[in-house]
Amino acid sequence: MSSNLPKKGAIVELNNWGQPQLPPKAERVYGKPGKGDCTAMYLDREGKVQSAHFRMPEARQAKGKGRSDRARCRGRKRGHRRFSQDPAGRDPKRHPT
Repeated sequence: MSSNLPKKGAIVELNNWGQPQLPPKAERVYGKPGKGDCTAMYLDREGKVQSAHFRMPEARQAKGKGRSDRARCRGRKRGHRRFSQDPAGRDPKRHPT
């Protein structure tokens, strides 16, 4: 079986329900496999060699421009005012009229 393994192929085991145990975060492809899809080969319960196609998620790159994601999400937005102000510019919570 390993001599007939394609380039993007893996030998996997079966889980408790008789399905191939794919690598973590892999999504099984039930239709026609695409060019970038991988192949999992396994022995079914009767001893026949079977194959299943799966797709690995694309690697995500960080989007930050000098700021970390935690710093971007923390705190209030810039220019955010906690209380609404009257047109005179006084805070109604602090300066009752």
